[in-house]
Amino acid sequence: MNPVLPAMRGYRLASVWSVLLGTFLVLVLFLARLPLFSPIVNHGIGPAFALLVFLFFWRSGRSLPPEMLLYGAFVLWNLTGLLVARDTAFFWSYFALHAQVFILGCVVVLVVGRLGDLRPVFGALAATAVFALGNTLHSRELLAVIAVRENVQVAGLLKNPNGFGFAMLVGIMGLLFFWYRARSHASRLMLAGLSGLMGVGLIYSASRKAYLTCMLFLVLWALFCHRQYLRRHPSTVLGIFVLGLALAGATHHVLRTSYLGDRLMEFRTLESIETKETRRLTFYREGLAMFLENPLFGVGLGNFKTMSVYGTYSHSDLLEVLSTTGAVGFLLYGGGIYLLWRRLRRLRRLAANPEADYEATFMQILLACYLLIGLGRPHFLDIFSVTFYAAIVGWAFYHSRLAGATRRLPSVRSIFSSPSAMQDRSLREMDLATRWAMNNFTTRPGVDDHFQEPAVREAARDGDCHA
Repeated sequence: MNPVLPAMRGYRLASVWSVLLGTFLVLVLFLARLPLFSPIVNHGIGPAFALLVFLFFWRSGRSLPPEMLLYGAFVLWNLTGLLVARDTAFFWSYFALHAQVFILGCVVVLVVGRLGDLRPVFGALAATAVFALGNTLHSRELLAVIAVRENVQVAGLLKNPNGFGFAMLVGIMGLLFFWYRARSHASRLMLAGLSGLMGVGLIYSASRKAYLTCMLFLVLWALFCHRQYLRRHPSTVLGIFVLGLALAGATHHVLRTSYLGDRLMEFRTLESIETKETRRLTFYREGLAMFLENPLFGVGLGNFKTMSVYGTYSHSDLLEVLSTTGAVGFLLYGGGIYLLWRRLRRLRRLAANPEADYEATFMQILLACYLLIGLGRPHFLDIFSVTFYAAIVGWAFYHSRLAGATRRLPSVRSIFSSPSAMQDRSLREMDLATRWAMNNFTTRPGVDDHFQEPAVREAARDGDCHA
């Protein structure tokens, strides 16, 4: 049977699933925050879509990458917090949220890990940021904050300025994911304009960590993702220079005219940091004390706020995990992140073309920024964060499987010189690799693989390997 025919059918089906996933994420991330739609999305559409995804994509434990299996083990380990939790009501409310977030992450990983298409996820993150910003304009909240400089921050439907700032940040990242796919100047101008609007929302959220992470992301993206194009496209140098001037001008304006600038100026000296950031420093002291009090189990999910003098969460991802789930929970959670970083590094080494190198580098930058902003906000209980993380995990898992399939792919000569059973198996492997390549929306279907082992690249050039 011609392997291209099922591959094309799979391509059409993949397109349907991509649209469904993107729509689902917009409903969960934005529409569910509206009181009228919250029950419908959270108790109807959400569980139904998750069940449908598991029925369609789940085959065995191998359907999920090790990163998500470790995350699942982390969720189960958190049940041990019942042994030490002072406030069991807080514990169960946090555990229910944690379980829901994990299921959302599994849905994203299952779809992206099978299709290899990140467009619905990053498109949904960008669309959610646009809708959230539009809501602040409709309610005139943003205009009111712009008019009043001191001690006022935009929160919008997220009810939290730091959460709103993070939504704007991942929205900008989502838009720039489409940058090198945009072939016309008009498309790139639209992406730049929308990113600028989200930058305005980010600035008036007055979230320092979101702003600084955004600046770092833009610099790393410009320098590392585009370095390979500098020789072939000299205009790239001009683009990077213009971006640098824009960032410098924006920072100068922010420092002079906004409440975010006032907050950033608090970092000028060590003395001012100690004076203004006493609360955050206290969080770290309290978190380490809680961990040392019970290194194995921590103090239980949600119980940091019951033991903190400020009565709130720790404002740090790793500190929240360490203090509330103990050393085992910290290792399970951190182990998944470590495995993902290793997987991305390997994919970057296997990049077979400039587009693949660009995308693998982009994913590494996203993960680095994700970890950096996690120093100021807990990720593992946030649906925006877990959606973002799961998308990177699913993308890396898909391409790792594709690279593994092409590495194991036999030569044409070995197929027709082997016994019948081996021929059938070899043809099945070739069909599998062809379908994976056809479903990869970032490459030319059936022409070149995105990531390949060096030996496979050479064999493909010699005509000895189907790739």
